[in-house]
Amino acid sequence: MSLVHAGQEKNISSAMGKANFYVGLISGTSCDGVDAVITSDLKNPTHSFFLPYPDSLKIKLNQLINEKQFSLPLFADLDKEISLIFSQATRTLLDQAGVSPNDVLAIGSHGQTIYHEGRSYSLQLGNGALISENTGIKVVTDFSQCIPYKSPKVSVTLFIINFLDE
Repeated sequence: MSLVHAGQEKNISSAMGKANFYVGLISGTSCDGVDAVITSDLKNPTHSFFLPYPDSLKIKLNQLINEKQFSLPLFADLDKEISLIFSQATRTLLDQAGVSPNDVLAIGSHGQTIYHEGRSYSLQLGNGALISENTGIKVVTDFSQCIPYKSPKVSVTLFIINFLDE
């Protein structure tokens, strides 16, 4: 599988064949867990799932975000842990919805926001390549790096509609 950074590939649907579902993943600034949705028409989610973060992860996120205790090892550890939780949320969502990973065209992953400065800058955790490796599904990520930042919450579903239907 592969990773697609937002804005890099404009028509992945033509390369994927019969897959007809999309998954959206986001935690945003909440730091409480990951919301996952699946849709087949890109407008109405057909199933959703919330996976809460373990307390140990919430504590580490708090250290990084609120207490400004930054270190590269902590950052890398959190990035991997968030990616694995996002992968787990995807697998659970698909199981609950009765959808095979082979039937999913792409995952749109906004990630876990760890720094947000108004409309000028936002930084998220969540390694799209690792999510792709663990789910077997192409991942679209890095939304805040390529689109004009309009609000603190980027709608993964709306992004996928615009990105994949061009």
